[in-house]
Amino acid sequence: TSYFIDNLQPGTTYWCILHSVSNSGYCYQPGVEISAKTWDAEEFNPREFTAVVQSSRSLRLSWQAAETSDRSPQLYEIACQATEHLIFRTSKTSININSLQPGTTYWCSLHSVSTSGYNYQPGVEISARTWDTAANNPSQLTAVVQTETCVLLTWQAVKNADRKSVLYTIVVNSDKGK
Repeated sequence: TSYFIDNLQPGTTYWCILHSVSNSGYCYQPGVEISAKTWDAEEFNPREFTAVVQSSRSLRLSWQAAETSDRSPQLYEIACQATEHLIFRTSKTSININSLQPGTTYWCSLHSVSTSGYNYQPGVEISARTWDTAANNPSQLTAVVQTETCVLLTWQAVKNADRKSVLYTIVVNSDKGK
């Protein structure tokens, strides 16, 4: 299951809440939250920054390498608020972040790092909320920034739903009010 959200504004953060909907039209709470910031066209920035909630205590972040780099191998800096270790550096294009708190939203930014240690701007940002224990929530909600105006959401369907065809509500907000 997936849904493209397109015609978005470049350099804008969008927040999404995904709810499954009962036969009677009730939106199961609290839903699953995620956000993504569309990127500005910038050859030194990584692309397709993806957050996958793996469990109530872990996230997997992955991305496509920047098109251009002044170092080999490329180095990336990931900063995640509300984690025990706030800053991670890696030459890989993915990282698992473990020992997180259930039902907590984690904001992460990703930058390519120059040979002089400078973080190329604007970088890319994403957030994800670790799972709650609510059985009626979808799981494995993923946000992938496709272009400067499009984000793809994918998720695992609700298990044991009260209907064969599950409805979802997606709430989208942005940091620019559009």
